[in-house]
Amino acid sequence: MNKAGIFYIVITYLMFLYGPWPYPAISSNLLIYFLLLVLLTFILNSMIFNDLNYKIFSISSITKNLKYVFVLSICSLALATIEYLSIFTDILTSIFSGNFGEAYLKIALTDTTYFKTPIYMFASVLTSPFQYIMLGCLFFYELFPKKARKYIVIFSILYILRFLIFGQLKGVIDIVGVFGLSVLRREGFRIYKLFLKPQVIFLSIIFGIIGFLIHSSRGYGLEYGTFGYPLYITTERPYFDDDSIFESFYVFYELVARYFGHGYYALSLSFTTDFKPDLISFSLFLNDNFRELNMDTNASLIKLLGDEHGWDYQKLWHTQFLWWISGFGFFGAIIIIFFQQFFILSLLSRASSNKIDIIEIGVLGTLLINFIYMPLNNQIFYNLQGVFSIFVLTLLMIINRLLKN
Repeated sequence: MNKAGIFYIVITYLMFLYGPWPYPAISSNLLIYFLLLVLLTFILNSMIFNDLNYKIFSISSITKNLKYVFVLSICSLALATIEYLSIFTDILTSIFSGNFGEAYLKIALTDTTYFKTPIYMFASVLTSPFQYIMLGCLFFYELFPKKARKYIVIFSILYILRFLIFGQLKGVIDIVGVFGLSVLRREGFRIYKLFLKPQVIFLSIIFGIIGFLIHSSRGYGLEYGTFGYPLYITTERPYFDDDSIFESFYVFYELVARYFGHGYYALSLSFTTDFKPDLISFSLFLNDNFRELNMDTNASLIKLLGDEHGWDYQKLWHTQFLWWISGFGFFGAIIIIFFQQFFILSLLSRASSNKIDIIEIGVLGTLLINFIYMPLNNQIFYNLQGVFSIFVLTLLMIINRLLKN
């Protein structure tokens, strides 16, 4: 898995560096040095877990409880959908007309927090850990019996639709990302074998079509490839015949390169910004709802990048690394990145020894989601569902371990 992490970071960084978007060069050398330290954390974990066999796992002990987890995860998805509709009442017309991109823009441009949500809707938060348990089960998909796999497939489809109707690609990224890691795991995380898998080819095509359609419906200026505020840069697009299929594919390439690359520009800005590490600012949810608990929040890195450079933490990516830097400083971020990967591999090691339980599967699900979003954001700490899930699942895991010992 460390190979996958190294490959993922290098490829997305190269998208930023040599992709179609001409980003200004800011602290290029310091950025490279920091990313080399990040890669070093993966290499160290690879050395620590050198004997881990990714092909030998057993999850038989959790199969009997999967049906109940599945029902509760579906309830959580349904409650979360109702919650969105109750807060953003004006998006129904966009959804019913099939304009999901417009629905997304209405949500993105609305200033709201979870503390404004009706209290009866917090049931979706209380049941959200079951979603991450199902995502963890997706990672071990082929190990389940056929009947149990149906639950995982149904959950995956509904999970994608829960976000897609609001014009959000999160559901697609989460499911495709976790399933892609699952396929890689079966191959011992040998990257070159992944690209020839029919499942990967099929999901890549589906992901490409959905992503392009959602992007097109948002109306982001496809004709000229403009980034907009705060950079105002345009791509240097090669010549295509009008409305040709090649232009459409290149537009999608621009979308992917921007989506996975522009967070590195924000990361490069952090090396020229004078800030104070602020424990609250590593999480968007905590930053939005608990600012009054820390008087230094206005001096946090996330806030300063918005004030000084117009890099809005709610609308643009910063990379997960920058969120950790904002909360714990540069060296603190490296330590957290190391232990995040260490905990993933520790749980995989327990699975290979048939010791993993359903709670630990949920913890693994949360950590895998954060792994997928490394070039983008600190996803698990982005909203109340994620913060609540990682806290509750980790607490239950610790209590369960103590009771067994």
